[in-house]
Amino acid sequence: EMFIRDSIWLCDGIKVNQSLTDLSLYSNDISSQMFPPLSEALKINRTLTSINLASNNISSEGCKWLGNALQINRSLTNINLNSNNISSEGFLWLSEGLKINQTLTHLDLASNAASSEGCEVLVSLFKTNQSLRYL
Repeated sequence: EMFIRDSIWLCDGIKVNQSLTDLSLYSNDISSQMFPPLSEALKINRTLTSINLASNNISSEGCKWLGNALQINRSLTNINLNSNNISSEGFLWLSEGLKINQTLTHLDLASNAASSEGCEVLVSLFKTNQSLRYL
């Protein structure tokens, strides 16, 4: 389990690191509480291209913060959010970020809790986002 204190330290490191390109936090019991500091770190970091957040407990609240970071981040090309209990509301938050972001090419949202409404939100993204190649 990743505690808030640990996540703040990690996010502080992400802010200043200039060489890390891939970060895997797969199955670390990360909750949405980690996302305010992670969002700020992703807004600043310019080298991270891939982040694996699969099998955590991010939920829609975490997607709100991640969508906010995606509006600013220009280095991430791959995000794995597989198995995170993300609902349609979370898909909406992510889509808001991806309306602006044109660098992300791979977004894995498999095994989440979105309804057909959430899927419609993502499909509408293809009208504005020309960078996504894998969804």
